[in-house]
Amino acid sequence: MAKAVGFAFVILAAMCALALAKESAETTLGSVQCRSENVHLCTQEDVLKFGGLECELVLNLHIGSSLCPGDTVSTDISTLKPLQSISFVEHLFVSRNGELSGLDGLAITSVNGDLQIKHNAKLAALPGLEHVTEVFGNVFIHHNDGLKTTSGLASLLKIGGELRIRKNPQLMDLGQSFRQCTIGGSIEILGNDNLREFGGFEGLTEVAGDLQISNDVNTKKFTITQAGIEEANGEYTKVTENFMTDGGIALWEKPAKDWAIVYYRFENTWGPAWYIQRIKGGAGASAYIQKMSEEYDKMFDNGLPPLTGWEVYTGAYCYPGGGKLPLPNVQLEGAGAGQSVSFAAFANIVKIQGNLEITNTGVTVLKGFDNVVTIGGDLKIEENDALTSLEGLGSLQEASSVSIQNNIQLESLEGLQKSVRISKRPKEDRKWVDWGAVIKSNSGSDLPCDWWNLVECSTESTASGSMNVVAFLLRAVLVASICLNVFFIFHFSTKSSSSSSARDVLDSGRTELADVRQAGYNY
Repeated sequence: MAKAVGFAFVILAAMCALALAKESAETTLGSVQCRSENVHLCTQEDVLKFGGLECELVLNLHIGSSLCPGDTVSTDISTLKPLQSISFVEHLFVSRNGELSGLDGLAITSVNGDLQIKHNAKLAALPGLEHVTEVFGNVFIHHNDGLKTTSGLASLLKIGGELRIRKNPQLMDLGQSFRQCTIGGSIEILGNDNLREFGGFEGLTEVAGDLQISNDVNTKKFTITQAGIEEANGEYTKVTENFMTDGGIALWEKPAKDWAIVYYRFENTWGPAWYIQRIKGGAGASAYIQKMSEEYDKMFDNGLPPLTGWEVYTGAYCYPGGGKLPLPNVQLEGAGAGQSVSFAAFANIVKIQGNLEITNTGVTVLKGFDNVVTIGGDLKIEENDALTSLEGLGSLQEASSVSIQNNIQLESLEGLQKSVRISKRPKEDRKWVDWGAVIKSNSGSDLPCDWWNLVECSTESTASGSMNVVAFLLRAVLVASICLNVFFIFHFSTKSSSSSSARDVLDSGRTELADVRQAGYNY
């Protein structure tokens, strides 16, 4: 009995020792790793309480978010100063904090996963992130209505994944944030309608994914002033659904829906032409017109109306009394309008592994991409209403495909080398991939489809192939080979009594023809 009691005592003592050791270990680690699970801070009180733990390492830190309990749309968090002990996080999410104006107080130096800053209405800058040198995942900065600069990220040396800066309407300056930074994925700068300078990317020589720069097309509007008919003046915004019943295509309308800018196709009695019309019952009484060519009509794709060239309309179904002088002054406003955009920060980029997409910007020339030699994906230059020149793409030698569309002031392809090579290849059935080059709906028919000497070319649909004279010569050899074979077949079939000789020549010609054709496709 005594032995059993003694043994039990020993076991109890051992358990107590283990408990004490565990408590000691937790106390030792308490200031280093407070928790292993997600941390959600949904109120200012949560921030104060968690800050009191003086954690240094947190795995997933959510400061506000859609994961907060209840129907929390926006938190009351206004300061992060109690969190100054945290130096390392796995993921950092700062989202849906309507009262947060800055990130002051954070002392984080490294983010092992993603850094996301989203939907913080009053956040004007990013102080508090100046100590972050590495983000091993993605950096997402989205929908921060008051954000004016990202300069708080100026110490960032590495982004392991993608950089996405989207829909920050007041953002005007990147503040040299990424000057020293290597970026392991795509760069997307989309819908930041007041962003004109992209300073901070001067250190980039290669983009590992896509480079996309775009503003928000939905902010575009036309303003008509000085028209002789006062009713026609005012703002015109994009029509969401065509309401015309006479075959016209209403594309822009006044808020009262009583005036519209309408296009009639070539097959319509009134086309091809643009009209400024008084609308009633789905039909228009025209005040001003601009006639278009059949070639323009072929390229028309519900794009933007012309800014100049309008005339008074006095024909059938005109506005009572006809249009009146002076002629309307049509101006484009909103995304890309009146902005002076500079891409000079990209001047050192030589290669883009993915796509290069420049859409809906206010850029006038593409200076800044002067050293880009290779685009592994597609080159898309679309919907840039102020673009007048492709100057800046002169070093480009190869792209997977090219799309230059709806740049209403672009009158020339000069600036691109004629030797640019499209690298897309035909499919197994020897039909070309969906598109290699599309050039349409720019300033009109003055962008010649055969500018690159493309063998298959159309400004209306696809123009695919290699932008290289060698491809043209290979096909010329193919045609010459066919002619020679026909000649020899005819010659030997008439001179020789043996049909086998002609058959041998024919077989030889077919072999040669197949070799030439294969060389053309393999090129």
